[in-house]
Amino acid sequence: MSKSTADSRQQILDAALRQFAAKGYAGASMRDIIAATPFTLPTIYYHFGSKAGIYHALVESAHDEAYQRMQAAAARAPDLETQLVEIAVAMFDFVRKRRELTRLAFATAFAAPEELPEEVRDSRKRQRILDSFEQLMTRALKAGTLSRQFDARELAEGVYAAITLQVMRSLLEAQPAPTRRKAERMVRLFLQGAGLD
Repeated sequence: MSKSTADSRQQILDAALRQFAAKGYAGASMRDIIAATPFTLPTIYYHFGSKAGIYHALVESAHDEAYQRMQAAAARAPDLETQLVEIAVAMFDFVRKRRELTRLAFATAFAAPEELPEEVRDSRKRQRILDSFEQLMTRALKAGTLSRQFDARELAEGVYAAITLQVMRSLLEAQPAPTRRKAERMVRLFLQGAGLD
C-alpha cells in the first residue's frame, strides 16, 4: 500500500471515528463521514466498501493496536509479574491516548445482536488477546511460579478481567486512565491469590 493510499485510509478512519464516537453506528451516516473528509463517496467505497467496512476497520485497528502494545510490553519484561504490570500499563496508556477508539471497541462487544452488522461483531481478535494471557499463564504454571489450583485459562481470564475492569471504569466514569501504581497493586493482588510466593 502506498503512503498516499495509507494516508487517505487513515484520514477516512479518523473522520469516521469522530462520527461513530459522537453518534454511534446507526446515527453516523456516510454523508457525515464524507463531510468530515476531503474525499468523495467513491473514494471511501474504494477503500472500505461500506459504512460497515469502515466501522469494522476501526474495531480491527483497536484490537490490533491493543494486541501489539500487549506483545511489546510482555517482551520487555523478565518475569510474569513485571510482564503483567507492563501489559496493564500499556492497556491503560492505550485508553489514555485512544479513548474514542477504545470506547468503540467496547461498544461493539456489548452491542445488541441487531444493533450492528454481523461482519463487525467478529470476536476473533478479542480472543487473541485472551489467548496471549493464557500463553503467559501456561509458561508460569510450567515454571512453578503459580499454584496449580487454577488452570491457565482460569488465570488468563482472571487477569484479563481485572485489567478490563479498570479500563471500563475509566471509560464509564470519565476518569483518567489508571496509573502504573494501580497496575502494580492490581497485579500483585492477582498473583497473591493465584499462588505466587
